[in-house]
Amino acid sequence: CETAKEMISRDFTESAKDLLNLLRSINGKITLIQLVDIFRGSSSQKSLKYKHLRNYGSGRSLSRGDAERLAQTMVTQGVLEEYCEANGLGFVSSYVRVGKEATNLDY
Repeated sequence: CETAKEMISRDFTESAKDLLNLLRSINGKITLIQLVDIFRGSSSQKSLKYKHLRNYGSGRSLSRGDAERLAQTMVTQGVLEEYCEANGLGFVSSYVRVGKEATNLDY
C-alpha cells in the first residue's frame, strides 16, 4: 500500500461537454464503450463510421481509463443515462442516452 502518492486534480469539464455533444450528434443506439471509443477516435470499423462527426476523436488526449471514468462519472451524475433493451431473442443490451442532468453541463 503506497501512501506517498500525490493526488492531482484535473478539470474535465471541456472533455465532458465534448462527450455529451458527441452523444447528441449520434443517431441511433450506442453503448457506453462504443461512445468512449468514438470519443477517443478509435480506428475500429464501428467507430470509423462516425468519423464525420465534429467531436469524433476529441478525447484522444485522454487515456482509455480516464475516458471511461469520465463517462461513468457522467452516468453517475445523471448527465448520461444507461438503459437496457431486450431483442426478440431475449438478449439484453445496455445503451446510453442524454440524461436529465445534461442541462447542468450546458452553459
